[in-house]
This record gives sequence, structure tokens and C-alpha cells, in this order.
Amino acid sequence: MPVVLIVLLFGLFFQSAPEEITLDATVNQVIDGMTLDAQVDGNRTPVGYLGVETPAPNQRCGREALERNLQLASTGHIVLATDTAYTFDDKHRKLFYAYTPDGISIEETLISEGLAVAVRTDAAHGADLAALQAAAQAKGRERYEGFIEALGRRLARGRTLADELVTDIAAAEPVKTAETGES
Repeated sequence: MPVVLIVLLFGLFFQSAPEEITLDATVNQVIDGMTLDAQVDGNRTPVGYLGVETPAPNQRCGREALERNLQLASTGHIVLATDTAYTFDDKHRKLFYAYTPDGISIEETLISEGLAVAVRTDAAHGADLAALQAAAQAKGRERYEGFIEALGRRLARGRTLADELVTDIAAAEPVKTAETGES
């Protein structure tokens, strides 16, 4: 009897996580940065990306997220992966992790490019997406700090933006030759 109890307890503690089910889908239309209208298992389905949230197209970065999603889904085919923790969202979209046909994660791409934030971090890939978001934010801060530092050096030299524009425009103007009068 004790052996059976130990085996049962062992099985409860070391159960493997449920496997993702992957499905091929045909994209009918890209709606926004995180939503598709797609054919999934022969049914027209509103698809939401399980791991990300993007701004609406009329908000800051929303248009860019939409454009990037259009690029990522441009082949017309994507691979969707399920997560047993989530099926639908409050917008009645069926939730999936989404991949390009060559295996690139659409959610990871949107997050790493600063066009989306990680959501549903308790889902299967949530912790990985949240870590990717933290790395993208750190890189953004680093770039911003570099920009501010360079701007400070330029201002310390005493040149104004107007001075720089005059210099840049003069350098960009074509030089006329004496012989032909042409550039």
C-alpha cells in the first residue's frame, strides 16, 4: 500500500505540462497589431495574440504595430499554438500564440521591436515574453540615454540647430562646375 501511495504522489508532482496543439491558419485580414481574421480548422475565426497587447491603430505606435503585423502575416499563412490556460478574451477572439511559417514568433517580434507589451504572463510563454519586454525596455533606455548624451555634447560645443542646418544644407547642395555650369 505505501508503494502505491508514493507512486500516486510522485505522478501528481511530476506531471508534464500539457502539450501545445499547433494549427495552420489562413489569414483573411489583419485587423490591428494583435488581431487577425483567419480560417482555422475550416472556420472563420477572430484570432487574438495570446501573449501581447498592442495599441489601437489610432494611438501612438498603433499604426506601426498594425504595419508590422501585416508584414509578419504577409504570406497569408501562420501557425497558431494553443494554451490550455486561455481560450477566448473579452473581445470574443480565440487566443493563440502566433508564428510565421518559418517559425518566427509574432509576439516576440512585436515585443522586441517595442510595438507590444507582454500580457497573460501566467500562460505557457508568458514569463519568456515578459523577460523579452524587460530587455527591450532596457535597450530603449540605453538608446535614449545615448541620444541625450550626444545632444548634450553637441549643445556644449555651442552650435545651434540653425547653424548645423546651414552647414548641412551647404554640404548637400550640388557643386556647379565652371566649364559646364552643371552639377
